[in-house]
Amino acid sequence: MEEQIIAKNISGILGDYEIEISMIESILDAIRKNIETHQFQEIKPLYEYWRAAFDAAKNAESMEQVKDVVRKFVFAQNEYSNPNYVVVQGIMKATINVLKKKIYQLRGPKDITISDSELEFLLASAYMRAICEEIAAENNETVEEANKRIQGSK
Repeated sequence: MEEQIIAKNISGILGDYEIEISMIESILDAIRKNIETHQFQEIKPLYEYWRAAFDAAKNAESMEQVKDVVRKFVFAQNEYSNPNYVVVQGIMKATINVLKKKIYQLRGPKDITISDSELEFLLASAYMRAICEEIAAENNETVEEANKRIQGSK
């Protein structure tokens, strides 16, 4: 029971849009060490998948690279795309938030400075939605259809 509460708290922290990337990396490193120390082998492939997604999102420098990360990890239909473990869901949320921040940096308004993180989050979310629509359309799907397909991969 205590482990579940800790996992939910970690997931909540990782899913916070305002958390700094360096803090996320520290948490991810601690999760990796915990997986190795406690032999949580069932989580390890999921962790590795979403850690690779996070790193790819963090290192994306163009819209095409962002789209590649979304295609490869977020819209992928595989055994890792819809994790059951709360901690891994947190890593997935952190990855999506990093993608939103990258999209905002690349596509956001250049002539104004936004200090309001809620407004930035809303704009970044709208940009992310537009990218997801583009990628779904490549497969003749709507975003909702793609999500159903991905969630059905369990």
